[in-house]
Amino acid sequence: SLHDALPISIQLGAATFARLMDVEGMRQSPCDSNGARTYGPMTAETRPEIDRFAAELRQGDIPTRQFNIVPEAFRDLREFVQEVHRSGALLVAFTPPMPTDIQQSVAPKLAKFDAEIRQAFGPEDTFIDFNRPEYRFLSDDDLNYRESAHFSDLGAGRLVAELDRVITPIVNRRAAKPAPQVP
Repeated sequence: SLHDALPISIQLGAATFARLMDVEGMRQSPCDSNGARTYGPMTAETRPEIDRFAAELRQGDIPTRQFNIVPEAFRDLREFVQEVHRSGALLVAFTPPMPTDIQQSVAPKLAKFDAEIRQAFGPEDTFIDFNRPEYRFLSDDDLNYRESAHFSDLGAGRLVAELDRVITPIVNRRAAKPAPQVP
């Protein structure tokens, strides 16, 4: 069906289209060949931007930051997870780390959102919450952020290294298991 041929999200479709334009030489992308956008290093404005955004969140000045889950999107996520399970593929999901001050400004909303989203996943899935205390080495360090929402190049590298550290043993254990016997 047409639905099966379309990308899962508008953002993914736009990124795919933009990449095709890059490949054809029709424009120069701000992203590398893996689709990662380069935001550059942390700047002197990073800490004030984080502080400003955290204060706005605490005061409730940003109504779109309510962490509401759209029922149709949640249904689509559950269907996607079920399809991954049927295929036998490994599923790893993660919540990207926010600067600690921002996490603390939305802690109750973030915890509720996290608990609701996790209901879409099964016990066989790996879900990494990078906003937990053990990942403060990412969220506490201003050098990891370009501004209040995006990683600096340094932070992106640190996040990828941590994902690799966590995921590699899971992949290795999975590869070591014998394949199921088909009658």
